[in-house]
Amino acid sequence: MSAKKEVIEEEQDTKIKPEEKEAEDVYTLNDLVANAGIFGVKPEAIIGAMKMAGKEEATKKEISKFLSDFLRKEV
Repeated sequence: MSAKKEVIEEEQDTKIKPEEKEAEDVYTLNDLVANAGIFGVKPEAIIGAMKMAGKEEATKKEISKFLSDFLRKEV
């Protein structure tokens, strides 16, 4: 019975643990405006998207969503 217990303990030790999410870099409005070309938009679009979202800082993922929402907004 002890051999069976050892095998179970070994199996538990070798299980793959889920990877931790890496923290994304956060960029200021000035950084995003200075690099608006990366997102394929003019600096004014970054400013408008951030203002609409009510944010002063954002990750790349967030600014992409903000831009998408901003550019699809009806005028």
